[in-house]
Amino acid sequence: MRFSMEQIFRDINTLLQWSKLKALQQNKLVKTSYIWILIVPFLSKFFSKISDNLVFNIQGKVYELDLILPFSWKIFFISALLFTFANMLFYLFAPRIVKEYEGYGDFEAQGKTYKKLEDYFSSHEHSKSMGRIYCNEGEKPLDELFWEIYEDRDKNTHSLVRYFASLLYLIGLVLSGYIFIQSIWWVISSWL
Repeated sequence: MRFSMEQIFRDINTLLQWSKLKALQQNKLVKTSYIWILIVPFLSKFFSKISDNLVFNIQGKVYELDLILPFSWKIFFISALLFTFANMLFYLFAPRIVKEYEGYGDFEAQGKTYKKLEDYFSSHEHSKSMGRIYCNEGEKPLDELFWEIYEDRDKNTHSLVRYFASLLYLIGLVLSGYIFIQSIWWVISSWL
């Protein structure tokens, strides 16, 4: 089976649509990353100042609490930073139609019309294909026109920014996965 570079880029473009990035952006871990950028430096400083073990006595019995965290603050911070930058790119460059609607059902539920689609058509630089998609009210069913504009915006606007945001999300997810695996390993090894 032979692949052309054009086909590979088309497949990557389909995989890295704004709507797919929207799903990542709405993930709770990713969505709250900006909070961790503020909290992590304080917590890191706090934990660096206290002892690794906390020893206390309850009714004559001595208990020791291990305060060492099973993951690196630096990796956690970098992951949160990458997610925050990717989210900023999404907010700044993703097409409004993709940010505002999951699909035609959302658009219809809000009572939007051809006029609103015209706003989306004229709000961004439109791709070459949009010249043949745009039509006047009544020439095409509203749902068909919605999906043509949505899919065009989803795949064809700000491609380089979309690829870069995807890379930031990917690296952030890999780092988060590393922290997750490291934490699980720490718990399992503490049982052994």
